[in-house]
Amino acid sequence: MDISKLMILSDNEKIEYLRNNNDNLDEKTKLEILKCIDNIDLQINSFEDAQISISLEGKLTFYLCLVDSNISEKYYRLLDEKYENLLKTSSQEDKIKCINDENSEFNPYIKKEIIKSLEDDQIKLRYLTDQNIGLDLYCIVEIIESLQSEQLKVQCLINTDIEIDSSSKSSIICSMRDNKLKVDCLKNPNIELEPFDKANVVLSIEDDDIKIRCLTDSNIGLDFSDKSEASISVMQIILSLQDDKSKLDCIGNSNIELNSFEIAMIIVSLQDERQKIECLNNKSIDLQSSGQAMIISSLKGDTKKLEYIQNESMQLNDKDKLLIICSLDNERKFEEFGIIDNIDLYQEDLNLPSNITIGVELEAEGEYAEPLKVVGKILDKWIVENESTLDKGVEVVSPILHSKRDDMNSLALVCNIMQQYDLNTTQRCGRSYTFRS
Repeated sequence: MDISKLMILSDNEKIEYLRNNNDNLDEKTKLEILKCIDNIDLQINSFEDAQISISLEGKLTFYLCLVDSNISEKYYRLLDEKYENLLKTSSQEDKIKCINDENSEFNPYIKKEIIKSLEDDQIKLRYLTDQNIGLDLYCIVEIIESLQSEQLKVQCLINTDIEIDSSSKSSIICSMRDNKLKVDCLKNPNIELEPFDKANVVLSIEDDDIKIRCLTDSNIGLDFSDKSEASISVMQIILSLQDDKSKLDCIGNSNIELNSFEIAMIIVSLQDERQKIECLNNKSIDLQSSGQAMIISSLKGDTKKLEYIQNESMQLNDKDKLLIICSLDNERKFEEFGIIDNIDLYQEDLNLPSNITIGVELEAEGEYAEPLKVVGKILDKWIVENESTLDKGVEVVSPILHSKRDDMNSLALVCNIMQQYDLNTTQRCGRSYTFRS
């Protein structure tokens, strides 16, 4: 058909012509006529016209030629539609044809998803080393993880033609369903893994007994010497165990090295309260005073906690008692527990004019900044907040104080508690005192 004869028609007449001849025109001709419509809005609306049938491929081809943010949005929406249709309804042959099409609109990341949807593992494997598709490491790893055969996953891990780093190998092993196969991979000398990645695989194992065996198996060689925040500790693996008995077995296992703090954290994680209490009473378990306080604080209900605070055989110091007080559901006065016995208290008022009020703000930093919030629980209207400008910092803000002895003793108690918690006022810390009349 000679399109030039239609050029004399108005935009609306061209559209009407397309509607009347929809069944008699091929798609290429329809697109040529649509390109001749000058009004862009009419042009775009024609693609949504039910009387003018244009295929999804035709719409994509047309939108790709236009430069406009709104039109681009339509293009990508249609591209998504094509992608969804391809995944849901297309045969494996059609998917492979699309993957191999170098002129396809789909980028490597979409092609990766199409490859993952293939049913044949062997075809998936062929694409892993196909340079024409342009798959990056993350695409390759996801395709390997999608394999139905776990033995093929292992083959990919030891295949030197496929370059995979330690972290990605760990991710592939974690995707396996067979816990025994995961352990075999950890022991396989041809699958090199960094200590963190080995520990990550152990964390993914769902069987408690296998996890514990991994902790002590020299052939796996877990290394917990890295104490940085990014590392995985033996304690994290033990805490991931599902059964309380499994956790307690780790505490009693001479081949698993645990310090007093780690033992306390494991006991805190127990679901059974009775087991926690048995551990507290078990003298063979190496628990320092601070560890005992952590366990007591984790108990439900105030009654048992108060019994332990007042039990002299526990040998809890003031810091430990304060930690437990912080966990109480009901507020209690610190005087009940002898917290202030060793504080140098004011014996009389400061005798400032009665109209003078005092405000104090103190900053400090240290490991126990978070437990210091106990101050707000045992002293009325005192506020303790995190201070982001400091390293594990905290800011303590007083209510309006007067020069009376009770108010000054509150300030003395706060300073004492900060000392008890080993908080330091470094050069980064600030403090302010406000006097008003």
